[in-house]
Amino acid sequence: MNISKEQLKELGFDLIPVKDVEIKMVEPFNDQYVYDIEVNDNSHMFCANNILLHNSIYVRMEAIIEHLFGKSRVDWNIKENFEKIKNYVDNVFQNQLNSYCADFICKKFYTDQRRIEFKREKLSAQGEYFAKKRYIVHVYNDEGLDVNKWGYTGVDIKKNELPDTVKELLEDCVKGLIEFDWNNEKFQAKLKEIYDIFCNMSIKDLAYIKNYNTPKNSTGFLIMEKGAGAHAKAVEFYNQIIKELKLNYKYEEIKGGERFHYVYIKTNNKYGIEVIGFKDRWPEEFNQLFEIDYIKMFEKEVLSPLKTIISNHNYSNFNPSNIAIVKNKSLFDI
Repeated sequence: MNISKEQLKELGFDLIPVKDVEIKMVEPFNDQYVYDIEVNDNSHMFCANNILLHNSIYVRMEAIIEHLFGKSRVDWNIKENFEKIKNYVDNVFQNQLNSYCADFICKKFYTDQRRIEFKREKLSAQGEYFAKKRYIVHVYNDEGLDVNKWGYTGVDIKKNELPDTVKELLEDCVKGLIEFDWNNEKFQAKLKEIYDIFCNMSIKDLAYIKNYNTPKNSTGFLIMEKGAGAHAKAVEFYNQIIKELKLNYKYEEIKGGERFHYVYIKTNNKYGIEVIGFKDRWPEEFNQLFEIDYIKMFEKEVLSPLKTIISNHNYSNFNPSNIAIVKNKSLFDI
């Protein structure tokens, strides 16, 4: 059916008129969800007719800094420098951007309604940008409020399953390389320092943290159904082994919906397993049965989250297998 513009306004619709377009039908709208655009490559970007569709943009500051100070780098900690940058972005650059976008929209869609307006969100002194919705930034102003904080969006170093102790090590490493622009030698030295600390952590401090939301069935003692992930195996192995050792009177089993910890272990144990879970505390009896695979844990918890940053800076790959660690003392100290 054909509906006039006046009828659409009566229904509560306010339209931007475009040339040679006719509304054929308007269906009832009963509080349905409206979804954002998603794409398969995790970039959160979509292009239509050579137009990037997204609700935010990121602007590199080199040209603005060069325009204001005659050089591409300044000290953001000097108040006069920061105020000069902020005032220019908020009062000149933002207005120029909105003016250009409004003119483009009006010309392209034959309308006098200027519906798109950008407002500055963050000003950051340094940052690492990997893709849309994936970045780390050192924020100096957040929506008008002066701050000095680090922001992490969509990056692996902040994954919920990582223990807080490991996140702190990763954050310290990332802050250093971004803020002080470390070379490869300095970065490798930092990873060696982290590895030494990592290998002397308590088991609970370095263990993954998960919720057991999707239990997998075992098909026998320490035999899991196909497709079971490492965390599901860790739970079942733990539950079965404490029963087999008659320790279930001392340690609680992990049940569906509960939070638990798990670690990778060396496979030279009597059960031949590579992962084991535990609930609130690591069973002391496990110390005689299992040896923590520190190299594998370090690769998964530290090197894997840093992979994109390592690639961005062309750093050398760090191989913990080449470093021998003695508990509470690395060979660098011997």
